[in-house]
Amino acid sequence: EDQDIGYQHIQTFISEIARDPVIAPHSLIVLRQGKVIAEASWKPYMKDCWHLANSLGPWLTCLAIGLLVEGNVLSLDERVAHIFPEKMKSEHHDWLEQLTIAHLLNMTSGIALNQIDTIYTEDWLKMICSTEMAALPGVMCCYNPINSYLLSAVIKRKTGLSLQKILAENILSPMGIEEIYWETCPIGIDKGGWGCYLKVEDAAKLGLLYLQQGQWNVNGIMQRLISPQWIHTSEITNQIARMERVRWLGYWPSASAGAVMSGQLVAVIPQHQLVIAIAIGGIGDQAKAHLQILLDRYFGQDQQFPIVEKYSRRKHKQYIKFMETLTVEQPANFAPPDEKRVKRIRLTYKTAQAEKKRRTLMKSLDGLVYHLQTANMGLVPLGIQLWQNNIGAAMKQIEFQ
Repeated sequence: EDQDIGYQHIQTFISEIARDPVIAPHSLIVLRQGKVIAEASWKPYMKDCWHLANSLGPWLTCLAIGLLVEGNVLSLDERVAHIFPEKMKSEHHDWLEQLTIAHLLNMTSGIALNQIDTIYTEDWLKMICSTEMAALPGVMCCYNPINSYLLSAVIKRKTGLSLQKILAENILSPMGIEEIYWETCPIGIDKGGWGCYLKVEDAAKLGLLYLQQGQWNVNGIMQRLISPQWIHTSEITNQIARMERVRWLGYWPSASAGAVMSGQLVAVIPQHQLVIAIAIGGIGDQAKAHLQILLDRYFGQDQQFPIVEKYSRRKHKQYIKFMETLTVEQPANFAPPDEKRVKRIRLTYKTAQAEKKRRTLMKSLDGLVYHLQTANMGLVPLGIQLWQNNIGAAMKQIEFQ
């Protein structure tokens, strides 16, 4: 309430989010004027858990490119073919000669490949450079995380450092964001456009960096970590995003429904100096639409934030009790396991004969190591990889101990 928003207003807002199965919330943090005014977690999820960030990846990649451009290491007009000349030795197409860093940044590259296509090879760069295009560079805007992967590869070629390392040294560490993980391709390049994990608290910090136009309080002094131009990179070719009252970090309206999976949404409302970061289990586009309705309802353009009564210790206890009741709702068709059947299975397993067979099997496997044949794609993890949008190196070894 020090930030002029009544706790009951926030509690009702969180209650509506909790009841929305499309959003499927995991954890939430709300900032106003840089201060935390609410945070919540839905059991069994915890706010300190890393969460897939998905579309924040391209936005962070843009910031890293901005650092290189401002340091005169890279130019927006630089052609990708000149950065990777060795890829030009293989079969390629004329479009590659036209492709620039600017095309990758504003999602106008025309590249037709997506993340799923990468399961067929370990050299993603070679595959991208030898493929056909959906359109010539600069013709149309279409969200594709592969653009950000190419930018990540450019960063590594230009600096010898990974995308994550460049961001950590110049932006993330000064902000106190130390725990971040980025998946890599089979040859060790950060994926850029996807595969980024961070805590919801750190996602909220990124929203605050946006709100503060690239400035951050470092040891009591406001410092510019990145220029406003790069903070708004994803809005350069997107008039809709520039006009929206609620700004969504890393969100591209041109993204297909399958491109924005479950992950983290970060909404910034400059008018009210608000940042809302939420980790979700729902599909990004659908969850965003539902969350947008709630944001308009509770933090609309002319919204007043009533403080019904002064905050007290009793109200604080009520608020804490409310937060402790938050839990992920089970689907309507969810059926708990038949405890009697589970008990029968356990009893059967514990019979002497079954136990003897288990011990014999485990003894025969103990200490064995199986080295699997090198392949671009492994059948065992493939199902999980496709579901999680996490395409990486295939399984290479199985060991029993």
